[in-house]
Amino acid sequence: MFSSGKFPLTVEDAQANQFVSQSQADKRNSENQGPLNALVEAGVLEVRQDNVKQGFGNGTVPAHIYTLTDKGKSSRLSEESPFLCIGKYKVDEVTGYTEPGNAGGTTVSKVDYTFSPTDVPDWAKAEAVRRAYPSIEQSLSDKQNGRAMLVLKNDGWAAEAVSGSNRW
Repeated sequence: MFSSGKFPLTVEDAQANQFVSQSQADKRNSENQGPLNALVEAGVLEVRQDNVKQGFGNGTVPAHIYTLTDKGKSSRLSEESPFLCIGKYKVDEVTGYTEPGNAGGTTVSKVDYTFSPTDVPDWAKAEAVRRAYPSIEQSLSDKQNGRAMLVLKNDGWAAEAVSGSNRW
C-alpha cells in the first residue's frame, strides 16, 4: 500500500498471514518496491525501513520509506508533484501540414512532425530504471511521430493539442 504519492513515499511491506502466503507477500513486495528500488540504485531516491501506523487498526507494520536525494529533487516536475522529469523534446522535422484554414473564427493548421528527447538525465538512461519503467524506453526513443493542432494567435502560432502518435 502506498501513501499519498508525495514524498516521502511510504510503501507498507506485505506480510504473510492466514490469507496471504509468504510467496504472495514476497511477490507483492517485489512489485511495489522494485520500481522504486531501481530509482534508489540510480541515485534518485533513498530508502529506509521503519514501522508505520497501519492504514486501518491501531497497530504498526513494517514499511519502506522513500525520500528524494538531491538528484531526485532537481528532477521533480514541481514541488508538489511525485513525478520526475526524464528530459525534454525537440522537434526534428515537420513532415506535413494542412493549409491554414478558418475554424470558428480562428486560423488553424494540423502539423505532423518527428521529435526526439533531449536533456535526458543519466539516471533515466540507467538499465535498472528502464527495466522497471518500460514506458521510458518508448519515451526516450529518437524520431517519434507527433501531431499538433496549431492556432494562429496575435503573437504567432501556438500548439493547442499535441499527440505523441500519428493517431488524432
